[in-house]
Amino acid sequence: MLDVRIYYSFFRFFRKHNSEALKEYWLKEVTRKEKFSWADIPKRIQSRRRYFLFWWRLANEMFMTGDKSIRKSAKRINSRLKDRFGVEIMLGAQIGPGLHIPHLNGIVVTDTLIAGKNLTILQNTTIGKRHKYQEGMIRIGDNVSIGAGAHILGNNLTIGDDVLIGATSVVLKNVPSGMVYFIKAEPCMRPKKSVEQREHLPGQVTELP
Repeated sequence: MLDVRIYYSFFRFFRKHNSEALKEYWLKEVTRKEKFSWADIPKRIQSRRRYFLFWWRLANEMFMTGDKSIRKSAKRINSRLKDRFGVEIMLGAQIGPGLHIPHLNGIVVTDTLIAGKNLTILQNTTIGKRHKYQEGMIRIGDNVSIGAGAHILGNNLTIGDDVLIGATSVVLKNVPSGMVYFIKAEPCMRPKKSVEQREHLPGQVTELP
């Protein structure tokens, strides 16, 4: 997946920067042990989820604290992660330790996100801007779980701590702490045959019962 230039940037980054914060992310999300050890990394990243988190955390830290050449390598890492896993968490997003992504599929996260610890994101979720030129941030508290297919879109939008966002929900406004947020939708069902046999006059739209 990675070429020599990326590995070179990797080692150069660690020589110049304090990696304690990065190791804390890896400890909680990749190795999941009491103490961090480099020896645990090769075995743990055999899991697709942990592989993604290992490299995205590294790329994001390189992007936010590295020089121009290191930032360029960070973008290259993130681009390859997006192509391989179908997940794009934009570099610059600030997400606390304990990020959990059970299913790597169809997730898009903006770089305007500031999230706390223990954030869970399920598949096909979007956290993003409502328009291209938005300048405000999206803030998400600690211990928040976002259900499959949810869309969180906003400018200066805040979701509090201990919030559960239901599957397929659309969040366009603030959500206080300790809430369960979901869209209430009534299921509809009618016989298929009766719909297929309806006759429509030219230029006329017939409403279903």
